[in-house]
Amino acid sequence: MTSHTRGFGVLVFKTCKTLWHRDVNASKNMMSIAPSIWNQDGHPTAFQRI
Repeated sequence: MTSHTRGFGVLVFKTCKTLWHRDVNASKNMMSIAPSIWNQDGHPTAFQRI
């Protein structure tokens, strides 16, 4: 039995009732990265490949 339910880009964890929406998370990431790129500082450390 899984601890989560998935459907159409949405993931809901049953135990903690957390909802993850793929498009919302992607837009939050873009809002973090864009200013850094525009200021020519490169990607923030959290978004850099190792």
